[in-house]
Amino acid sequence: MSERTKETQADGQRSQARERVETELLGDVLDFDRELGRLAAVASEVRFPILYLLAEEDGLSSGELAELTGRKQRDLYHHLDTLEETALVRKRTRDGSRFYELSALGDRLVEPLFETLRERADER
Repeated sequence: MSERTKETQADGQRSQARERVETELLGDVLDFDRELGRLAAVASEVRFPILYLLAEEDGLSSGELAELTGRKQRDLYHHLDTLEETALVRKRTRDGSRFYELSALGDRLVEPLFETLRERADER
C-alpha cells in the first residue's frame, strides 16, 4: 500500500501538507507519487552508488558497473531498470553492450546532492 493510499484512507482526504506540495511545489503539473518514486530510487543502497558512478564517469557499461559495484551484472538490471523507469538514467547500446548514463533530469537531480555531500565532507 502506497503512502498516498494510507494517507487518503486515514482521513478520507488528502492532507493539507500534501495539497500544498502538489499546488505550490509541483504546480498541479508534476505527479506527487512519481516524484516520490524518483527520490526512493535514489535512496537505495545499490542505486545511489550507481548514480554516483554514472555522474563521475559520464556513463558506464553494465559490465563496468558490475565490476565497480561488486555485483553480478544480471543482478544490476532490476536497479538499472528502476533508474530508467524513473527517468534518472538512460540506456544506450554501444559495441553490443548496454551503456548507461545519467539523463538530463538525473543530472539535474543528483549533481546538486553530490555537491552538497562533497561540501559537507570538506567542512569536517
